[in-house]
Amino acid sequence: MMSGRERVGAVLRHRLPDRVPCYEVLVDPPVVEATLGIAGKNTAMLAPRELVDLALRLGHDAVIASLKFFRPTAFVQAAGGRPDLASIPRPTDAERDSWLERCARVVEIAHAEGLAAAAYDHGAFDVVYESLGFENFMYLVYDDPEYLDAYAELLYGFHADNAKRAIATGIDHLLIGDDIAYGSGLFIAPEHFLPLWQERERALVALAKDAGLPVEFHTDGRLEPVLPWLIDLGVDLVNPVEPYCNDLLDLKRRFGDRIGFRGNVDVGGNLTHGTPEDVYVETRRLVEAAKPGGNYVCSTSHSVTASVRPENYRALVRAVHDHGGYAG
Repeated sequence: MMSGRERVGAVLRHRLPDRVPCYEVLVDPPVVEATLGIAGKNTAMLAPRELVDLALRLGHDAVIASLKFFRPTAFVQAAGGRPDLASIPRPTDAERDSWLERCARVVEIAHAEGLAAAAYDHGAFDVVYESLGFENFMYLVYDDPEYLDAYAELLYGFHADNAKRAIATGIDHLLIGDDIAYGSGLFIAPEHFLPLWQERERALVALAKDAGLPVEFHTDGRLEPVLPWLIDLGVDLVNPVEPYCNDLLDLKRRFGDRIGFRGNVDVGGNLTHGTPEDVYVETRRLVEAAKPGGNYVCSTSHSVTASVRPENYRALVRAVHDHGGYAG
């Protein structure tokens, strides 16, 4: 039987594991409290030992260590939406280092327990519109693309350096979070999006690939129009494959020989409103349909949100363990 680390590594390298892996980026307080007895904390707030213990008790195969993000939203808003770039305060070395030290400790403990460990960093796009405010961002797309490009480069430089330092902690793969789409497609037209995003994201992915590490990519929304770009960048796994705007089995049929998929169990459906039996049946059907050929990791369609009932999430994991195995 494979360890969780071996299982996740197999999928990220497009090989067949012994069972469909299962893990999440974020678990909100209700499931954390029901599992560990720790109140008021999500996984980004847990100490390394607590984070790994949660994964072990839930039956996960990997843990995700968040890094310090650079998203100067309050400063930008206070400065009227277009501050001089030199005036924007950067996170301090101490702030960044504390998250990297936590990442290194998570890696150490996870590996000792047989789990995979990844670092969660941000990409070149979503921190830009999130910190500028979307309306302001859209004006800048047309009114001042030079400023927007320089602003994006400022934030990208920080996160690229984050990735370099995280790789040195011994992570098994890099997870890039970068929401570039919503239900019907890209947030902005390709002619505006690609010059702002593509080559920066390519360089970020290359940092991991040059170190021999796979890359997982997170974006909400409709994946079909962006998958060819992600494949071209060298991304190995994409999440969370939201079911309301993606047909996982169709995407896997068309793209699954070149990229893996993680997710697709709807957090707005049975996980929140159904019974454990409902979740078990839904997950079993999904896993049995999606697992042929490999390249699939089962998880929620976003994260284990506060609305998800702990007993329902446990049913999801149980179904993966019961029905995710590969013959032989």
